[in-house]
Amino acid sequence: MSWMMALDYKGPSIIGLNREAVPLLKGTSRHKVSRGAYVLSGTPDAHLTLISTGGDLYRVVDAARIFNEANVSTRVVSMPSMRCFEQQFSDYIRSVIPWDGRPIVSIEAMSTHGWARWSTASIGINQFGTTVHADAVMPHFKMTPEDIVERIRQYLTDLDGKNAQMAGWKNI
Repeated sequence: MSWMMALDYKGPSIIGLNREAVPLLKGTSRHKVSRGAYVLSGTPDAHLTLISTGGDLYRVVDAARIFNEANVSTRVVSMPSMRCFEQQFSDYIRSVIPWDGRPIVSIEAMSTHGWARWSTASIGINQFGTTVHADAVMPHFKMTPEDIVERIRQYLTDLDGKNAQMAGWKNI
């Protein structure tokens, strides 16, 4: 578990808590967490890779389901620790995140800062929060699964089949 890693780490750590109920996801692994990131679902040849963590992960799994139903093969990566992930062997890193020109989108209901290293585009909230009811926060910031899908569809349309790495990182 991520919190166990935070307790063992001899430096600064953060444990972010959600104010909404978060479902338990099939495929999550407390053993794989120690590697920093792991494939939650999808295949190595997927057209699109979505990276997320923590309480945002279930929305990303829902977005991936929508893409897969629309015949856009999508893989989901859980990345609870960039620091631990960057310490893995390069073969493992590339097996989790295929850095070969296919689109890789990070989704986190916080800042997109730091995600350019691991993704070709990011969806996040690059501003301070709001004082709306908990049920209205994600729709307000366009972070529902449907909003995520729409933002990524527009990104894929803008890419127009081009190499996503060569296009440069985008905040979408």
